[in-house]
Amino acid sequence: MSVLVEKNTKNNTQLELINLSKAFLKKDKKDNSSTDAIKDITFSCHSGEFVSIVGPSGCGKSTILRLIAGLIFPTSGKVLMDNAIITGPSKERGMVFQEYSLFEFLTVRGNIEFSFKLKGNVKENKDMIDEYINKVGLWEFRDAFPSTLSGGMRQRVALLRTLITNPKILLLDEPLSALDAITRMGMQDEILSMCKFNNCLSIMVTHDVEEAVYMSSKVVLLKPHPGRMDSIIDIDIPMDNRNRESNEFIDYRNIILDKLFLNNSSNKSV
Repeated sequence: MSVLVEKNTKNNTQLELINLSKAFLKKDKKDNSSTDAIKDITFSCHSGEFVSIVGPSGCGKSTILRLIAGLIFPTSGKVLMDNAIITGPSKERGMVFQEYSLFEFLTVRGNIEFSFKLKGNVKENKDMIDEYINKVGLWEFRDAFPSTLSGGMRQRVALLRTLITNPKILLLDEPLSALDAITRMGMQDEILSMCKFNNCLSIMVTHDVEEAVYMSSKVVLLKPHPGRMDSIIDIDIPMDNRNRESNEFIDYRNIILDKLFLNNSSNKSV
């Protein structure tokens, strides 16, 4: 269990997506046309918020994360971070993938040290690295290789490797989908604790509506084909008092599920 309790109050980041659209060329070499993945996506958020993007499969949720990360570029519209257009990847935006993306030939410590090795400053950050490993309950596994770890531990290493570099924006692409239900709920609390500690802006793609309600300050709901804005739902339940069985929690879950069902039914009837 994470025991990170301090909070980084220096991060004050603003992210804006303005009329964001992305089209991809079709894979058929004989067909030069393109397919819209997302169209006219507009929303904004800031440091300290946890935002979940929810919608049917194929509505461009992961495309939005990749645009924010600077891994791909919009067909039209723009992504602004602190009023500057994002033009490529940056250490200020860390991304955690569903597959964990750990280096199997490195130990837990080696994976977490990796970013500092690239900069040549592992020694200067050794005490901080050790402190973080201990605080998230991985100290006794610091010399273990990823293949010997449980799914929850592997994901904890992937999160810590990204968060230890103190990104202003944390991007999470269905990070918990491969975990069992009990481990998944525990990792939700781990992620929230780490994000609170770093005071970063966190943006997560998930298919799990209950997960979105439990973790988020707001939920961005998308319509499919192409991905378009449906609504933004603010989750007005105190983060320290989110009971999955409370009437208020269930109401939010049902509102989002109803919208998803309606959007999916409308799309099939077209």
